[in-house]
Amino acid sequence: MVGEVKVALQWAAVVCLLFAVSWVVRSGKDRVRGILMGVAFTFMAGVMWGYGSGWPDGAVFGMLGLVFVCLVGDFLVRAARKGVES
Repeated sequence: MVGEVKVALQWAAVVCLLFAVSWVVRSGKDRVRGILMGVAFTFMAGVMWGYGSGWPDGAVFGMLGLVFVCLVGDFLVRAARKGVES
């Protein structure tokens, strides 16, 4: 059972990396948001891989904190763009 969970988390990490590449590639004119979300998904992949591989809790929670920072940055960039457009 534990081995199956580890493999599932590692596959989830691979999917997150695919989302990261997808965000950067299809971001178009809004490169900052694309890069922020790409970095967020990359850190999320690290969280899943680390949790599945038994990394120390501090490293996993640190990466989860960086995901949160990237998401807040994305929100701020999007809010600033909406303010400029209106």
